[in-house]
Amino acid sequence: MASRHGQKVASRTGDRPDLAAGYLEWLRSREKKTRHAGCAISSLDRYLKKRRRTFTTATVDDLDAYGRWVKRTYRGRREQQARCFQAYQFFGFLVLKHVRDDNPARRCALGLKVWSEREVSKIQDAVDLKKRSGIRDRAIIEMIMCGLMPEQVRILELDDVTSDYCEIITSEFRIVLSGSARKFLRRYVERVRPLAERDSTNRALFITDRQGKRMKKSHLANLHKMIGEVTGLAKRSGMLRKLVR
Repeated sequence: MASRHGQKVASRTGDRPDLAAGYLEWLRSREKKTRHAGCAISSLDRYLKKRRRTFTTATVDDLDAYGRWVKRTYRGRREQQARCFQAYQFFGFLVLKHVRDDNPARRCALGLKVWSEREVSKIQDAVDLKKRSGIRDRAIIEMIMCGLMPEQVRILELDDVTSDYCEIITSEFRIVLSGSARKFLRRYVERVRPLAERDSTNRALFITDRQGKRMKKSHLANLHKMIGEVTGLAKRSGMLRKLVR
């Protein structure tokens, strides 16, 4: 049974109101606040209508444009990030419910369009997947592209990952992972991490190869430097710079 707030949001949402109401109920079932989420989804729906798009037909370019519109419309950086993050979460919900096959807001979740598809591919391919550290680094990159900040990734625990690798759930945030992120995170946790583990009591998700300890900020800085050297994109701002924040 949809809540009164969910019904109000659904009434303001023209495209598949059941999706908007279902999303809010889904958040509420996980004890998340929904009022700001409802406002964000309503504004997203209005914006997509202007582009003659719907939740089910929106593309990456539509959500990139939405990110730029959010920056022009809302002054506060926190408000901008919250709007874009809710867009990412909502489309992640649609993927989880098999309404969509992809999440077009995966770059919008980082705030604005920063990289083209070609540049994203360069960043993803910068790591050597033949090495154990390469699989770990690719998993980190994929999770950052899902909207997590590097420091949030660094402090994750094994218990924060759901058994199906679909979600990351902590006391502070919850995020749905993309298909690519699930693939490399599963590969890392099941095949690579056990080989690097030195202490079974260490529950850090990402650990170093040699000592088996939690990754430090310096490791993220080295990852940033390596990606910049391989891709030639080191002077660009955006996701690459976020790696060392």
